[in-house]
Amino acid sequence: VTLTAGSITRFDISTPASSDFLGIGGNITSLGNIVVTGTSFVPEIGQTFSLIDWGGTSDFTGFNVGVNNRTGADDNGFQFDLPDIASSGFLWDVSNFISSGSVSVVPEPSRALLLFFGLLALFMRRRRNG
Repeated sequence: VTLTAGSITRFDISTPASSDFLGIGGNITSLGNIVVTGTSFVPEIGQTFSLIDWGGTSDFTGFNVGVNNRTGADDNGFQFDLPDIASSGFLWDVSNFISSGSVSVVPEPSRALLLFFGLLALFMRRRRNG
């Protein structure tokens, strides 16, 4: 399958179990745009969406998947557009898209760090006997 330059391939996601998926038994080459929409999508940490699976080789040479860990609001200039999840405090992890055709929802690093320090403070807390 070749997704030619100038073409647009669209996927709609809602939950990882009920989202669009393209299964290819052979090779895939992508030079076109991929647009993911989520009309009833609610982001949750750990969600992974398998959008494309191929049985042969893949050639994404020249395909601009964009920067890893982004909100989707900042998709301008990339060939891979994702739903905007900026207000949720989560980010899209696109690091596995070229190798496995999947994207994941991850926590924003600053929130994860705050959670870590909050848990650390809880465990380090000492009670004073009076």
